[in-house]
Amino acid sequence: HNAETIADIAAKYAKYNGRRKPELLEAGTFSLENYCEADRVLTEWTVITEQAEGIYAKLPNSARDAFYELVLYPTKASAMVNELYIAAAKNRFYAARGDPRANEFARQTRELFRQDAELSDYYNHKLANGKWNHMMDQTHIGYTGWQQPDSNAIPSVLEVANSTPPERVAESSAPKAQPAKLTAPRRSLGSVDGPRTDALSHDDFSGDGEERDAAAGFSSPGISDVADQHWRRGGDADFIAVLKLQS
Repeated sequence: HNAETIADIAAKYAKYNGRRKPELLEAGTFSLENYCEADRVLTEWTVITEQAEGIYAKLPNSARDAFYELVLYPTKASAMVNELYIAAAKNRFYAARGDPRANEFARQTRELFRQDAELSDYYNHKLANGKWNHMMDQTHIGYTGWQQPDSNAIPSVLEVANSTPPERVAESSAPKAQPAKLTAPRRSLGSVDGPRTDALSHDDFSGDGEERDAAAGFSSPGISDVADQHWRRGGDADFIAVLKLQS
């Protein structure tokens, strides 16, 4: 049973990163207002992250490092970066309306940025006694173009003077799903267990292999490519061992 779940998690984190690889996310990537897109994306990441953490907790110590390297880390780290940018988007949404709820999302953004740094540090220096040191050194937050920044940069957030009690802020200021219009996404996101939720259509993958990789955002290394790095450095045997253990 766990082997099937592990395979499903590995497939889904690659699929979800195919919408927009973590390095290229920004606060406005997913809509807060149209079809509850941002929250649906976050829910999907939360589901597979909780599944991965549940499996990790039950694994024997001998299998934990391999599972963390190839399944838990890329899932959790990718989910965290998505959550960070969505929190930053909600901060800006409420701040633009003078809503003090912006402050909570500013706090969440800062906390998620700190947790992301902790994840990278654990992978580099503590996992498998530092076996994969520098594997997660590449910056992945704060890109403004194709050239990577010198260091991760937290998305800008705004604080609002907390003079109006949150319960008195007009409910109309909260993000709500809107009916389809010309600027709406081509396909609304389905439920977690519903129809496919790729942001890219079949037509986006009609070219050759390199074009498909570029369309899916797999053209340069980063969080989403951690498994591939391990394949090239001998990690495939570890991953196969985890799957066999769970069969």
